[in-house]
Amino acid sequence: MESIKKRHSHDHGVSDGCIKLEVAEDVEDTSKQDEAKNKNLWVSTIEVMEEAMAKFWNSYGEKIRSMFKWLLLGLYLAYVSYSWYYRFGDEGSIILVVITSLMALRALFKFLEAKGVTDEVAKLLNKVYRELMKVQLLIKCFLYVSAIVGIGVYLAIQVFPGNPQNLQGLLGIGSLIVICFIFSTKPSRINWHPVFWGFVIQICVAIFTLRTVTGYSIFKWLGDSVRGFTEFADLGAAFVFGRDFRKWGLIFTASGLLVFFSAFLAMMVYLGVLDKVIRWGGRFVSACLGTGPVESVIAVCNIFLGQAEATLVIRPYLATLSLHRTLLTACSEGAVGSLKMIGAIMANMLAFYSLVGVMDFVIEWLGERVGISGLTFEEICGYLLYPVSYIMGVHPDDCRSVGALIGIKLFATPITGFIELGKLIDNREKFEKYVITNGTWYKSGKDIILEATNTTLVKGFMQVRSEVITTYAICGFSAFTAMAIGVGGYFALCPQRKEDVMKVLPYAFFAGNVACFATGAVAGLMYEDY
Repeated sequence: MESIKKRHSHDHGVSDGCIKLEVAEDVEDTSKQDEAKNKNLWVSTIEVMEEAMAKFWNSYGEKIRSMFKWLLLGLYLAYVSYSWYYRFGDEGSIILVVITSLMALRALFKFLEAKGVTDEVAKLLNKVYRELMKVQLLIKCFLYVSAIVGIGVYLAIQVFPGNPQNLQGLLGIGSLIVICFIFSTKPSRINWHPVFWGFVIQICVAIFTLRTVTGYSIFKWLGDSVRGFTEFADLGAAFVFGRDFRKWGLIFTASGLLVFFSAFLAMMVYLGVLDKVIRWGGRFVSACLGTGPVESVIAVCNIFLGQAEATLVIRPYLATLSLHRTLLTACSEGAVGSLKMIGAIMANMLAFYSLVGVMDFVIEWLGERVGISGLTFEEICGYLLYPVSYIMGVHPDDCRSVGALIGIKLFATPITGFIELGKLIDNREKFEKYVITNGTWYKSGKDIILEATNTTLVKGFMQVRSEVITTYAICGFSAFTAMAIGVGGYFALCPQRKEDVMKVLPYAFFAGNVACFATGAVAGLMYEDY
């Protein structure tokens, strides 16, 4: 009987446990259902709000954007008006005038485009263009003759009477054209249109910059502005490497600039600014020289930027243009992407510079075997490049010195050449101050000894004319070390075109130096004593 009771009690306990478990499960299911209902209610509420906001934005979004733009415009005009009232006439106020004028022109263009005026103007211009193409040959002949006569008359009246030696520069331009023609791979296929108009543009720019105060001031301001902008890279470099980062070599000074500029250009690509610059800025140069817009823009960029920085401008166009999700992503990817380029450039420069040192040592050793001490690339180039120096307009007494500086630029770096040029300029200034006191001096080889102060002006000095021409002649990264930069930079940016880069690199090196010498010849042609 007891066993029956115990079993009954046990069965009753089990059934109670099952009932409790079932009740707990029911409660849990109910709570989950309530939670799901609450969640669905919350999601539904959010969806309703999203739909309402989307409907509101579709109805009034355009008006809100317009109001926001008008608000920004009003704030800008208020700021500009007060800034002009506060101070007008300095450089900053002129910049604001230019920016405001460009904004006004863009707004006017958009307004005319919306009214269909631009389409009518485009049709009219196309009609005029088609009519002009009927007499294309006559127009070309007129432009060619006008350019030749105009420049010829200016040179005959304003340049040659006061400086007959400037004729050497004209001889240099002609000689360089003949040399390029002789060494061209396909002389019969030379397109003379970009050759002619390239020199015409260069001479006109030289007249504007070297013969007018306004032109000189404008180009000086442009150069200073670009240099000032690139100097912002020093802030990041100083933060990462320390304030004395310039003391630790090229990798620390150049890498900061490359990273900063690469990030900035990536942002410009994302915003579409670079594409507009390539399309509009290169159109004028393309029309004159017959080159593509990308090649035209890189040519213009090389005026104000270094070789590596200018290369970054066309990085998106070397292969396929990459898409960026946000502006910050574009900035980050641009900065990180430059690291591979920096490493390639540094490795190739180290190798090339070391090889140049080996070649210099071998030449010096060979000279010592036959009793010629101190024979270097610099000395050899002083003789080999004597004719080049002369046809650029350099004074005959300075041709060997200028040839040596060009040799330094070719086999070392342009920076080294400018350092040596700076020493010669300092020597001239010291000599001019010294002779005012009627001090005695004499020459010992290339050196000049100032007896009264017991000072030696190592390698002497050059005339101001030669200094000016040399400044333009060595102002370009067409050196053997620059070939290393080209190899490293282009290989890193567009590795699928390695063979193409290696094929055109020697020609680019030759053409780059000819361009530098042509610039020096134009400077010699337009030089004026002050």
